[in-house]
Amino acid sequence: MTLAAQVNFGLEELAGIDCGVKRKELYNEQSMIEKLMNAYYKKDESHLKLNYNEQNIADLVEYAGMQEYDGDDSKRCGIYVGELITNLTEKNEKHGKQTIIDIPENRLDWLGSECKKFDVVRIGVNYGDHVFEYANKGNLLYVEDCEGSWFAEGFGNDGGKVGAIVGIKVGGSWFAEFAGNLGGKIGAIVGVNVKGGWFAANAGNDGGKVGNVIGNNVSGNLFTQYASSYGGNIGNVVGVNVSGDGFADIGAGCNIGKIGKILVNSRNADIEYNRIVERLNNEYNLNLKKVKVRKERSAS
Repeated sequence: MTLAAQVNFGLEELAGIDCGVKRKELYNEQSMIEKLMNAYYKKDESHLKLNYNEQNIADLVEYAGMQEYDGDDSKRCGIYVGELITNLTEKNEKHGKQTIIDIPENRLDWLGSECKKFDVVRIGVNYGDHVFEYANKGNLLYVEDCEGSWFAEGFGNDGGKVGAIVGIKVGGSWFAEFAGNLGGKIGAIVGVNVKGGWFAANAGNDGGKVGNVIGNNVSGNLFTQYASSYGGNIGNVVGVNVSGDGFADIGAGCNIGKIGKILVNSRNADIEYNRIVERLNNEYNLNLKKVKVRKERSAS
């Protein structure tokens, strides 16, 4: 199946599966972890010959997160995991199989950074910074509880194509900052219970395109600041239950950029938010909750 087709398909395997997946024993396939780590330390491409699977990657992420790597070591390991995900996705693609990776908890900075291709990655709790930074093509990146900053920064840039980024309970700042830039395309960026600032700031810039950016219960400041600038394009920016300052701050849509509608804390915002949520739920088998629509104001 081509990536273009994958971006729009319904993820049947997601139905009924809790994104807060149960934690498995870390060493259930210790031998494969050893092989993958040996390949990592060799700094060659021997990992391409290993017959690993989605669970092996999840176990490796947990193992690596416990090593407390610093600086360059953490970044190199995170990029390595992205290479493993890309390689497995491409292998499975040849057999018409999806690659769905569930990571219950991540403490590894730069996890999946520069990942070239993935299908579905779901993270239960994320403490790492720069996770999936500058990843390029995929279907769905979902995080249930994001405490790390710069999650998915530069995501889908440089001609990349991504279906959706969804963050539930976003505490870290700069979530999806600069995402969908430089000719990249992202279907939707979604934030629910957003406390971190600069959510999707500068997204959809420089000829990039983002279908919609929506937020529910947004207390973080500067949501979508400077988004869709310099020839960028965003369909709609929609916020419900917004209390943070600077929502779609001055500068959004500047410098020849284009934004369809900016709707915040209104009946129209509620209706549009629910419309987009319903479409995303159907397309990706998610369970995003709709909001209560405000009553129409009676004519005085």
